[in-house]
Amino acid sequence: MKKNISVLIIFLGIFLVFSGSPLQAENQTTAEGLEFLQENNQKINLDKPFEAFSLLDPYLEENKFFFTGETHRVRPNEKLRLEFLKYLHQNAGVRYYVPEATYSIAHFLNRYLQTGDEYYLDLTIPYWHRIAGVYEFFQELRAYNQTLEPHERIEIIGFDITGPFRQIISVIHLLEITPPDDAPDELAEPLEELAELKETFMEERQKPDHYYKAQTDFYAGIPDSFFDKILPPVEEIKQLLEENPGPIEKFLGEDFFSFQFIVQNIIDGFDSFELMFEGRWDSNEFRDRRSFENFLELYPDLDRGNFFGQWGDLHTFQEEYHGFPWLAAHLDSEESPLAGQVLSIFYTYDDCHLLERLTLDSPFPYSSDLEDMEIMQKAASGELVLFNLQGEDSPFGRELFFLGDDASGGTTLDYFQFMLYIKGFDRADPLYEHR
Repeated sequence: MKKNISVLIIFLGIFLVFSGSPLQAENQTTAEGLEFLQENNQKINLDKPFEAFSLLDPYLEENKFFFTGETHRVRPNEKLRLEFLKYLHQNAGVRYYVPEATYSIAHFLNRYLQTGDEYYLDLTIPYWHRIAGVYEFFQELRAYNQTLEPHERIEIIGFDITGPFRQIISVIHLLEITPPDDAPDELAEPLEELAELKETFMEERQKPDHYYKAQTDFYAGIPDSFFDKILPPVEEIKQLLEENPGPIEKFLGEDFFSFQFIVQNIIDGFDSFELMFEGRWDSNEFRDRRSFENFLELYPDLDRGNFFGQWGDLHTFQEEYHGFPWLAAHLDSEESPLAGQVLSIFYTYDDCHLLERLTLDSPFPYSSDLEDMEIMQKAASGELVLFNLQGEDSPFGRELFFLGDDASGGTTLDYFQFMLYIKGFDRADPLYEHR
């Protein structure tokens, strides 16, 4: 019996040596990943970022939508956003900046870019972002645009949907298109209800502590019932558009598209908000699908050039994650005019701090919760490092690194093609301290 056991042990040892154990295979894969990262990266100097961004040069011509994915509220995000946008504008024909924003927020941000009137920043940003750097980003974007010929300037497009608080900005846009006094009779009453809500909101904005409340309290100190009153008149308008659109379309002319688009956007925002309280992933599944459908509606008129957006990181994944497709997966799908032309850059953070989400008070430590994080830490040669995961014999094109069980299989390159390593940065500054 002992002789048989000895033979079995010897046979098993020989088998492991020649066939490789699972642990050996895993270690070999990890080693290949580390070696590839060490050979395919560039440190980013934020004073001269284009030197590192040249890693993207071989992939610019074949792509039309460039998507960077951040974790919100970390200091370098806005600077990176601006520098990527300028680089892609100059080198990849990008003429559209796509913020994580609604159609109406984009409308007023474009108004700012055109006029320089900061009223439009004050009208939108405090109800959309909590970060001072976002305000500065648009100021710098306008300054950059002013150095360009009009046909070369960057335009903002928005096709995201959001919850009820930001819908007041959409209401203001709707009333700008059609004030109640000028509207057809059937629209006058619901528009008047919305005009009264707008007036209440504008009065609230005059209070000294309003901006602080807008950024620390979801409802900016306004009772929930205020937002509950937005939806019924908008749904009434939606019903009128469905039952007899002809007279309204004739009256509005070229504004009809924007009018009906805003109405649907408001309804979608409330639907998304309701789903958010039933389950976060259900909300995002609906949100990203509807955002993509909005993009499809806008796309026929977007013929000036290519696109750049920086959203929360998961929106930039080109394969299903948490069981459903995110925005980049939709944009890269067969349903999309951009199929096969989306490039994603995933931001990963190490030893950083976030701005606290609700109180905007003390920062708290944050590092990306990724598998295989250690190979990126070992490969990174600085605080900001751009990694190209593509190339001949790339292990990231054969194996799935970083994402773990929430991914739907495939390889790393099925989800994103570049990673940007960010180490040791402080939290972003809160907007209310500056505005």
